[in-house]
Amino acid sequence: MICQRCTRLFSHRALASPSIRTLSTTSIRAHPESPPPATSTSAAQPFSTPFTPSPSKTPSIPPNEKSKASGGASRSIVQAGTPLKGLGYIKAQEAPLAKEDKDYPEWLWGLLKSGEKDGDADGAVGDAFAKSKKQRRLASKAARALKTGSNGANHVVKVPLEEQSIDLPAGIGPYETMEAQEAREELNGAMRKARRRRIKEANFLRGMR
Repeated sequence: MICQRCTRLFSHRALASPSIRTLSTTSIRAHPESPPPATSTSAAQPFSTPFTPSPSKTPSIPPNEKSKASGGASRSIVQAGTPLKGLGYIKAQEAPLAKEDKDYPEWLWGLLKSGEKDGDADGAVGDAFAKSKKQRRLASKAARALKTGSNGANHVVKVPLEEQSIDLPAGIGPYETMEAQEAREELNGAMRKARRRRIKEANFLRGMR
């Protein structure tokens, strides 16, 4: 057991002892380090990627635009390679692609030229599929005149044999019998060809659905 006198003595010594602080000192150099010497441009290493010049400011022109700008105007309104939708007539097949103007036959460009038909003095032949009612009326009038022969020309309308309403020759004598037999065979052949043609047309239209 510690007495009171020793306790006071220890307390006075603890108060009288100076406090010890931990101070960190950094050494300061009188001569700072000199910067590294600059490397010359001649001794510098080459770049890893080569230098590429900047693209020109002129915009790139497509080939068809170049041909138009150079004076060679395109006769077609559809660019080459464009799919022509709605023109394919074979089922389960892709639409055909537009070609270059040089790949088309020359007669193709004159199909839509109207008013240049021969034998028409006024030049008013009309168009049966035009939007104008006047053009359709002129086309129907020209068709009626051509069919009836009222346009002044000696035009004979050829009616197919299977659509003619004439009587077949009767076989009274031996010669007339042979002639009637040939007429019947000719009529049967014409009707057979017409039926085949209608069947092919119906099958084709059924396959387009």
